[in-house]
Amino acid sequence: MPRDFKKYSKHFVNACVFCFSLVAQHFLLSSIFISSQIRGQNLINNSSFEIRTQCPNSSNQLHYAIGWSSYCSSPDYFHGCSPFGFSPPNSMWGFQQPHSGTAYASLVTYQSHSFYRELIGTTLSSPLVIGQRYYISFYVNYAWEPLSSGLASNKMGLRFLTSSYSGDNCVPISNFSHLHTDSILSDTLTWIKLSGYFVADSAYTRIAIGNFYSDVLTNTLLTGPGPAVYSMYYIDDVCVSVDTLCPQTDIGTWTRQIDLVPNETKIFLGPNPFDEYLFIPIQNSEWCQLELYTVQGEKLLTRMVYGGATISTTNISSGTYYYKLLFANGNSLHGKIFKL
Repeated sequence: MPRDFKKYSKHFVNACVFCFSLVAQHFLLSSIFISSQIRGQNLINNSSFEIRTQCPNSSNQLHYAIGWSSYCSSPDYFHGCSPFGFSPPNSMWGFQQPHSGTAYASLVTYQSHSFYRELIGTTLSSPLVIGQRYYISFYVNYAWEPLSSGLASNKMGLRFLTSSYSGDNCVPISNFSHLHTDSILSDTLTWIKLSGYFVADSAYTRIAIGNFYSDVLTNTLLTGPGPAVYSMYYIDDVCVSVDTLCPQTDIGTWTRQIDLVPNETKIFLGPNPFDEYLFIPIQNSEWCQLELYTVQGEKLLTRMVYGGATISTTNISSGTYYYKLLFANGNSLHGKIFKL
């Protein structure tokens, strides 16, 4: 082999090795990037409500947040570009900095004088894969405005959906959600993270956030001078991911122990199961209102109780019932009870 040809061949081989090395590195980096995109993707677009079409300046303008809309009634939208009252932290439902960025949404989970819910929703960037585990989280803050929204509640949650809804076509309130809290959220200072995991049983394409439970199953706590009408909450940083992009605990609901009964009042509603009578001894001479409902939500009984009572139940059929105790200061307590 001629010397010049050997020399040029060597340079050519070295160049090819170098090129192959660059291609391999590029392929490896691309694979890692694609893999991280697949594993680390938040399926919620505009998860912190930052991206907008316009600056909100009135109620019921959640649709200005790209990708988000009302899934029941008239939830609100707040953004740093907006005028006072719609620009965090000076929001009309109470002073609160966003959990991140400059924006958040708000919704009503309970209304005192009649049934009312506000739900927010969005379409996932891709449908869920049946059998895949997904991690869920979002942040909640109690929006305390003492004269109208000074009523805290529980049952805040998230539900996966396959259909779209609107302000006039609400998500059914069917006492079911994929993630919720049974604790009353009354912290006006701290953003509370609700999180859990979920194994998809359907190719869900959307989510909704709010209270998906009836008034019978919703507990409330009066936190202002009253008479408060609404339970109002801010929502921020929503995440649905196939890995720990939004880190979760291995539970389906987020809970925190809160004393729901005022002034150290001790409640015993029983016996459970009951037959001809229900007994309600109440200490400290407190009064409350007992309401008894069927599992379908039909009210069977309303009774004012002061310092305890014995209530005849001979006209009530055997079966499962829900009770609700409403206290003078606006607190409430519910549970399940059985008739023999």
